[in-house]
Parts: sequence; structure tokens; C-alpha cells
Amino acid sequence: SCHFCSSMAPRSSPQDRLRHWFVDPPPGWSRVCQYRANGQHHEYHYDSTDGKHKKLSLPRVFAVTAKGEGGTEKDGEQQYRAYVKQGTEAFRAARQCFIDKFGSIGKLVQHLEGWSTRTLRVNSRASKEYVAPNGEVYRYMQDIEAQFGRQMQQGYDISEMIDRAKLGFQKATAER
Repeated sequence: SCHFCSSMAPRSSPQDRLRHWFVDPPPGWSRVCQYRANGQHHEYHYDSTDGKHKKLSLPRVFAVTAKGEGGTEKDGEQQYRAYVKQGTEAFRAARQCFIDKFGSIGKLVQHLEGWSTRTLRVNSRASKEYVAPNGEVYRYMQDIEAQFGRQMQQGYDISEMIDRAKLGFQKATAER
């Protein structure tokens, strides 16, 4: 597992973005991270701990596991849905942990130490991306809130970081 995986999750598809990251890989499997060529963020896949299977997607992991246990791909699909549901619940709980203590991160993210924003233009539409100090890219505030909430659940105190961001925001607002 790479250094960044323990604290920050990679960007993934909008359907299940980050949510499965909030639960451990299925038994007998390990999550493996690989940097993309541009070095901005990394992708992940799953390898079996016995070495028989490498570079599988998460849905495929559950299909292979179900078949190995005498089940069907449909059984694997049901297990995958339950896994994603568990991840979604953990994601929501982590996000709520952050919001309960600090409120929505909103415009503070621009004042977090080491973070930056960049604007993307796709099909004449502009959207922002938020880049963490380790290079991870986030498109949604809720993902940032969930990541910070997860760190809080793991015992990290992020109060000083948020307080510095609030001061930076207040200073920038006063200068306008």
C-alpha cells in the first residue's frame, strides 16, 4: 500500500466515488495503488493475497470470490452491493463527524495550508478541482469533508488546520 492511501483516497467514478475506500478490502484481497503517468493522482486495483489474481476491479473481486466459494456471479454482485452500501454508510458517518464539529468546509478549502484550486473547462462549462498537498485531486467538497472526518475518526486532531484556514478566510474577506 502506498504512503498516501492511509490518509487520503483516490478519485474514482461518480457512482461510488471514494465510498468503498472507507471499508477494508474483502478478506483475502489487498488494495494496490498505482500512480498515473501524470503523477497527479493514483488509481487502484485489487490483488488476491494468495497471488492467483492480480489487478482486478472491485466488482470482479466479489465475482471471483463468490465462484471460489461455490456461489455464482449473482452472489458476488449481491456481496458487492452490500460492500458498497457499507462504504457509503461509513462515508456519510465520516462526513457527518466533520460537519458536526466544523460545519461545511465551503470556502475554507481555498485557505487550507498547502491546498490549491484549479479551474477545469469541459464543454464550455467551468468546474473547480481542489488539490491536496499530496497531489490528490477532489472535485466535490463532500469528499474533502469525508476525508477529514475519517481522519478525525482515526484520532487525528485537525482543529489547528481548520482554525488556520478560518483565519486565512477572515483575512482575505477583510482585505476585499
